[in-house]
Amino acid sequence: MTVVGCGPVVLLLLAACEQAPLPPAPARLTSGIVIYQHARYGGLAAHVTASLAYLGRNGGPCVETEDTGDDPYFSVGSLTWSDCMSSVRVAPGWKAILFTGNNFKDEQVEMTSDVPDLREVPGGCGSGFNDCVSSIRVLRR
Repeated sequence: MTVVGCGPVVLLLLAACEQAPLPPAPARLTSGIVIYQHARYGGLAAHVTASLAYLGRNGGPCVETEDTGDDPYFSVGSLTWSDCMSSVRVAPGWKAILFTGNNFKDEQVEMTSDVPDLREVPGGCGSGFNDCVSSIRVLRR
């Protein structure tokens, strides 16, 4: 258990039994894409070679919390890539379509080359597509 914030808020991180962690970034990108936690390819990274309808199912560097409703000081959370990426590298001959919603819904943007800062991509959640991608289609061009 970790105490978070100024008040007696307790956050319980569940071991993500149903979550399949994404593989780490390869030394040389020849297929798919690599997603990064921070802009300019910083922070944790993961290699994605197939479409993902819900990034919340893949353990990642960010905590997604859910209020249980029973106790105002208790939240349940899991580690996730959902709404947790700030830059993307795209392998030659591949493309990615990023979506702000789960199941390939809501706003989308297609990329066929590296994007060092998703804040600079118009649309998304107010600051470009930074930290607001919930699903990804990964395809060969």
